[in-house]
Amino acid sequence: MTNHILFRIEKLPFASLSGLWISFFQLFLIFTLIFTLVFWLNTNRKIFVFSGLAFFLVLLISLSRDLILNQRREELIFFSLRKNTAISYINGKNNIVLADFDSSDKIFSYSIKPTLEKRGCSDIRISNIDQSSEDKFYWSDSNFMQFGKIKVLRWDKNISLPTSPTGIKVDILLFSQIPMVKLSALNDLLEFKKIIIEAPNSDFKIKSWLAEAEELGIPTYVLKKSPALVMKL
Repeated sequence: MTNHILFRIEKLPFASLSGLWISFFQLFLIFTLIFTLVFWLNTNRKIFVFSGLAFFLVLLISLSRDLILNQRREELIFFSLRKNTAISYINGKNNIVLADFDSSDKIFSYSIKPTLEKRGCSDIRISNIDQSSEDKFYWSDSNFMQFGKIKVLRWDKNISLPTSPTGIKVDILLFSQIPMVKLSALNDLLEFKKIIIEAPNSDFKIKSWLAEAEELGIPTYVLKKSPALVMKL
C-alpha cells in the first residue's frame, strides 16, 4: 500500500522537487515538531502546542537566516576532480561554473550541481573554461580569469614559460596537467600569492612542488585526494 501511494504521488503534476537542503539542526527541529504534534494528539496538553509553536518559530528563523546568507554569499570553489577542471564563482544569486565539460556530463550532476544547490544556487550556468566569457561579476580569457577581486592564472600545457619578466600579478596560480616546472623560475617571472595543484598531475611532481613551495614560503593546496577548496571572498 505504501509503494502504491508513493507511486501515485510521483505521478502528480509538479511532484518532483530537487535542491532541498537542510542542516542537522533544522532536521532536529522538524523531528521535534513531529514528536510534539504526536504528544499533543495523545495527551491534549497545551504545553505541547506552545512547545511546537516555539520550535516552528526557531525553524523559520533558521531557514530565513540561510536564505539571507545565500543572498550575501561570495565564494570561489576549486573542485577536486580526478581528470577534469571546474571552478565555480558564487556572488549572491549569480553563479558561474568554468569547466572543461558541459552540463550533460555526469561529473556536473554528481559533483558540481549538489554543491551549488546546497548554497542556494538554482539557475546554474556552466561555460567552457577554454573559451572567453564574461559578465559584470567575472571575466575569463582561457588561462586568465578574474572573479570579483581575485585574479587566477591557469597554468596548463598550452602556456609556455615567459623568457623575461612580464609583470603579471595574480592571486592564485592554478597548476593543471603540465610538464615539470621549477617554482623558483615562476617566482622570478610572476607575482602570485597561492598555488593550487589539480589532481591530474603526477604524485612525483606534486611532491617536488610541495617541497619547493615550503622552502619558498608559498601557500599551496593540492586538490588530489582532498576536498574542494572553498574560498570565502
